[in-house]
Amino acid sequence: MTDKATENHQPSPPMGVSSSEGLGPLVDRLKSERAVQDAAIACLRADLRECATVRDAEIERLRRALHDIAEEWAGAECGEPVHAQEAYAIGLAKRMYALAVEGMGPNVRVKPPA
Repeated sequence: MTDKATENHQPSPPMGVSSSEGLGPLVDRLKSERAVQDAAIACLRADLRECATVRDAEIERLRRALHDIAEEWAGAECGEPVHAQEAYAIGLAKRMYALAVEGMGPNVRVKPPA
């Protein structure tokens, strides 16, 4: 006992699709779903590009700020502290610089002040 699909060497339709209906509507539905998915992926990619642009701008802003701190530090005329307040101020500035470098993330390469 053989059916017509086997005699004509045509595959049987997937489950849930009657043979009288054909595969056309199923293919059209799948194409439509694929188009929706492609549009969603395109939106996500655009969002990621926008996020990356904002992130890069923030990294650049922080890099410039840290560079300004380093320039101020390099231009400061301070040798050995004479008073305890000077020693405290120098130590505080070095700690603030270290915190700024840490805050910029692990991938930032900055030469620490001497």
